[in-house]
Amino acid sequence: TINEQLIRFMKGKKYDIILIFKGLTLFPDTIRQLKEFTSLICCYNPDHPFKFFSEGSGNANISESISLYDLHISYSANITKQLKEIYHAEAFTIPFGYDDSPVNIPPFTVALNTILFVGAYDPERAYFLKKLSEPALAIYGDKKWHTRTYLNKALQDQYAGRPLYGDEYKSAAKGSMGVLNLLRRQNIVEGSHNMRTFEVPGYGGLLIANRTAEQQFFFEEDKEAVYFNSIEELKDRIRFLKTHDHLIDKIKAAAYLRSVRSGYSYTSRSGQLYLQIKKYL
Repeated sequence: TINEQLIRFMKGKKYDIILIFKGLTLFPDTIRQLKEFTSLICCYNPDHPFKFFSEGSGNANISESISLYDLHISYSANITKQLKEIYHAEAFTIPFGYDDSPVNIPPFTVALNTILFVGAYDPERAYFLKKLSEPALAIYGDKKWHTRTYLNKALQDQYAGRPLYGDEYKSAAKGSMGVLNLLRRQNIVEGSHNMRTFEVPGYGGLLIANRTAEQQFFFEEDKEAVYFNSIEELKDRIRFLKTHDHLIDKIKAAAYLRSVRSGYSYTSRSGQLYLQIKKYL
């Protein structure tokens, strides 16, 4: 139905560009038909376009349509390289970013020594946080953090009972000791990053994340972010941070400055997208 409605909507129209976000629901034949209505058809994919690591990250519609697009945009430089080498596709990289609009609500109340985890429940994340056993941790996310962890009292107690979005998320990131960013397996394999990579520093918070090449490129280790390879290393880093408050403030300030100076906001990313697409028209 989605494909039929889209083609009906396009009848009699002509666009400079059609930008497909991921394309989970669009058949390859639909992509072919859309070419009649545009000079340039592009795909922006915030996941891997042909290696699917989890449900919802991709399907045959996406992988079978790769060769049909005039242009691909990926969040990861490594994926862009694969698209060029394997599919000989036109591709470029625009990393994720952060929302630089001002916060419009009072600061979110969170203890300064609190480490936040903000994200949806999954078994791997729950297992990691259980092994971490960090008393200063506060978990914000969907209700599954409550319903799926009923045998673990520590996680039950650490779950705040709701997710964090928008301005509350921004305020909490800035006001907490740090925000724990557990990358998905895909990001670990690709050595890449995710949205939280930029959100936490861009909101004035301390990023505590898995060590990957892309994250180290965007934010310098121990000066603009804190990284780890194992639970043991993470525990050591947290213990160190708890006794060095001045370093936390210093890293937060440096990371925020790096975000602004390097143009990591979505406003800047949108400008990059516009300039790149303009080159192909």
